[in-house]
Amino acid sequence: MRILYFTHGDTVHDRRFLQRIKEFGHEAWSLRLSEAGRARSDEDRASGALRASWPKGTPFAEGPDGMQDLLPAFLEVLADVRPQLVHAGPVQSCGYLTAMSEFHPFLLMSWGSDLLVDAERDAAWRRSTSIALQGSDLLLCDSTAVRSKAHALVGYDDSRIIQFPWGVNLHAFRPGADQRGLRHRLGWDDSFIVLSTRSWEPIYGIDTLLEAFRRAHAKESRIKLILLGSGS
Repeated sequence: MRILYFTHGDTVHDRRFLQRIKEFGHEAWSLRLSEAGRARSDEDRASGALRASWPKGTPFAEGPDGMQDLLPAFLEVLADVRPQLVHAGPVQSCGYLTAMSEFHPFLLMSWGSDLLVDAERDAAWRRSTSIALQGSDLLLCDSTAVRSKAHALVGYDDSRIIQFPWGVNLHAFRPGADQRGLRHRLGWDDSFIVLSTRSWEPIYGIDTLLEAFRRAHAKESRIKLILLGSGS
């Protein structure tokens, strides 16, 4: 199957989706919204997917208001690639544009904050969210919160929602010997350590994590918290 994977930029998550599409024997094409205006067509070295081209002169656009102007160019991309499936997200940009093209079958992928936060920004964002959801054949999400939000916004049919699980492959990642001696150096040999890898941004609820840790530590002082990363 020839699949057009349409996303905003180039993240490690995008590359992993494209790699898995190829591993399952499909023909993967990548189209990036951020590359509108920079026509190119070659292999995406990071994922092995083919890179779709925007027509020359296509202006870059952001947010739902700019997607209408991109529609003619996107229709040209569809005519050139001739995909059998479009996998698109975030909702109010790539998803909205795909819905306006009336292409089917269309797999809409939520990136979480697009439905949980952006869907309520203003009338334009609410409208684009509704059109994207109602124009899709399936919705791919990664949490029950996003699934519930799709239900609340447009009454999205639960049978058309695919929720993939979060988790750890315990065959690849499992507790072992503390070869770096970090616990001992910190004096935490008998501690229960919580490790957070989220960026320090409001959207990730770091304040909630800190308050939860404060309450837990007040009851059990052996609990320790390590915050990796950085942020505002």
